[in-house]
Amino acid sequence: MIAALEGAIAFQAKRMPESSLEQVGEWLVKAFRDHQTNGGKYGPQKFFEQGMYAPASQRHETPTNVLLDNPATRALAQMEGD
Repeated sequence: MIAALEGAIAFQAKRMPESSLEQVGEWLVKAFRDHQTNGGKYGPQKFFEQGMYAPASQRHETPTNVLLDNPATRALAQMEGD
């Protein structure tokens, strides 16, 4: 469980650069307590290992602007406009 929490802190710290590691850890513990309070079914290890503390939309970070900010897509759009 400790390794799962350390991994979660390392991951979440990248998403919260303005916070210290201690603050990130406290945030994660609070997220787990909220999960338990709301009747969550996951234990601490699974909660931290699988990133259950993050909203589903943020668990698998995929850039949403890949097609919008892609040089090939811009070139195609420019050719279609000509």
